[in-house]
Amino acid sequence: MLKRLYFSNFGCVCLVIPLLLGALQAGSFFSRFYYEIDGGFHLPQAAYEKYVDPGVSLRIVASYIDPDFPFIRYDTGFQYLQFRREEWWEEDMWADVLVTNSEQSYGLTVGPRLTSPSSKGAIRPYIGLKGGLFLFTETMKWDWSGNSGLWCWLWGDCEEDSEEDTYTEVLDARLHYGWMLELGTNIFLRRHFGLDIGVQYNVIPGISRPVTVIDEDQQTIGYISRKLNATYMTFYIGTSIPLFTD
Repeated sequence: MLKRLYFSNFGCVCLVIPLLLGALQAGSFFSRFYYEIDGGFHLPQAAYEKYVDPGVSLRIVASYIDPDFPFIRYDTGFQYLQFRREEWWEEDMWADVLVTNSEQSYGLTVGPRLTSPSSKGAIRPYIGLKGGLFLFTETMKWDWSGNSGLWCWLWGDCEEDSEEDTYTEVLDARLHYGWMLELGTNIFLRRHFGLDIGVQYNVIPGISRPVTVIDEDQQTIGYISRKLNATYMTFYIGTSIPLFTD
C-alpha cells in the first residue's frame, strides 16, 4: 500500500513543483519570470524491453531570467510521457469493471537555457540543458464507478462516485537519473502571450539499448539523436506566457 501511494503521488509532486515555484517567482521574490505549457508526442529511439511505445507528452516549465545576463534563464520543468495504454471491460454478477493497463513516466528537471537577449524580436530561439529524475511506472487500474451490473440493478447505486470506486496497483516502478537537450523557439504574438515550439532529447543511462544490427538505409533516427545516444525524442508545441515587465 505504501509503495502504491508513494509512486502514484510522485507525478503529482513533479507537476506541482514548477507551478509552485512559478507562483513564488511571480510574487515579490522575482519579477522576471514566465511559464511554458506544451503538449506533443514522443518517439522511443530503440526497441527497449519496456516503455517502448510512442505516445503523447506534456511539458510544463517555470523559467527565470537572470537580471544581469538576460540571455541566460534558469528552468524548473515537468515532463510526462504516455507509453502503452490498454482498456477493457471485465464483467461479473455484481458490477462491470473498466480495467486500464498503462505505462508512463514523470520527469522533474532543472537547468540553464541560452536564448536571445533581445526583448524586441518576436522570434526568440533557445537551447537548454537540464538534468533530473525520471520515474517510469506500469500501473493497473480497476474502475467500477460506471458499473451497470446486478448490484446497480438491485440497489440503483449507479451514479454516485467515490474514492472507493477505483483501485490502482503499481506493477513496475523504476527511478532513473538523466538529462535532456532542448532546442526550441518562442514566438511572441502579443506582449504577454506567444507560442512555444521545440524538441527534447532525453538521455537516460539506466535504460539500456538492445544489441541489434540496424540497416543504415532503413534507419530513421535523426543525426542529433544518434550523436547523443538519446533514449526518447519529444516534439512539443504550446504557449509561452511572460509574467514579467521589461
